[in-house]
Amino acid sequence: MNTTSLKNQMSALRVSSATDISFRVNGLELPADHGYGLFAAICQVVPMLRADRTIRLLTVAGYPNRLGKITLKRDREIGRSSRMRIRVAAENAHHFFKLGGRQLSVGIHQIVLGVPTILPLKPAADLFARIVVISGYEQQDYFLAAVNRQLKELGVRSGNAEIPLNQYGKIARKTIKVKGDTKVGYSLKISGLTDEDSLLVQHNGIGGKGHMGAGFFVPHWEDK
Repeated sequence: MNTTSLKNQMSALRVSSATDISFRVNGLELPADHGYGLFAAICQVVPMLRADRTIRLLTVAGYPNRLGKITLKRDREIGRSSRMRIRVAAENAHHFFKLGGRQLSVGIHQIVLGVPTILPLKPAADLFARIVVISGYEQQDYFLAAVNRQLKELGVRSGNAEIPLNQYGKIARKTIKVKGDTKVGYSLKISGLTDEDSLLVQHNGIGGKGHMGAGFFVPHWEDK
């Protein structure tokens, strides 16, 4: 067996073990940049989040109020309640079930998590991440070159990575604050992926700060 075939089989094995745990988030509002606060709150309940760097966190979506906060979605009847996801190896998923029903303090804000739902990863040709952070690559051209290098290192051979435009038709930098240190990144869309490559990207992510919400890819339509 050649090295490439072995690498592909090992990648497929890693992908097959990944799963998402989704929680409905009940509360009023959160800081728009709440990745570190949410990470710290979860670590109080599940310490392994801090220790295992392969685990990624998808922060809570809401409605921006232009005051540096988001109002949480509450319309459960049409499926628009705010949710949080944790992407973890399937054999470790049970550690996070204890978050169901818990009240978490994210700074001065209080949220309560609902019953966990397991969501196996599914391939999609087009993936989207709200923010990707690659340390040392803050200029968009260098950032995209670093993204493509990481994709190649993962064994991803299909797809086209691009920074999508915001609602004003411009490329906007995104930031994550970690203990007063601001990390700069961008939203990222990868289109035209094969099923195998799509699962590789979702499982492994791109860039750092995955514990705080960066590099978490979902099918593009799910982020609408």
